[in-house]
Amino acid sequence: MKFIWLQFLLVAKTFVRQAATSRYQDALLRSAISRAYYAAFVSARNFLRDKEGVIFSSSPDTHQQVANHFRNSPVKNHRQIGIMLYNLRILRNKADYSDDFLGLVRLLMMR
Repeated sequence: MKFIWLQFLLVAKTFVRQAATSRYQDALLRSAISRAYYAAFVSARNFLRDKEGVIFSSSPDTHQQVANHFRNSPVKNHRQIGIMLYNLRILRNKADYSDDFLGLVRLLMMR
């Protein structure tokens, strides 16, 4: 059965709701950002593969290549997707590797 990548977005939203009352708030919010990123990234990659016939290799560069493909598109909505994907990846990297990240996450939740 094919995985529906947007389910990760539902998981991310669940983590955010749970984080409000959990002593594991930091871990839940970091995980929410990661799951939201992968929902967006793989959906974008699969869109390019299925609708435009663009195939990317399985390498760490694929993340940047997918975002760049959208950012360099003549279609305005695609460029916006590329920018959002790029920004979400930066947040995901910070969530995955930064020791002190909770303050930034709280600011994002208040928006």
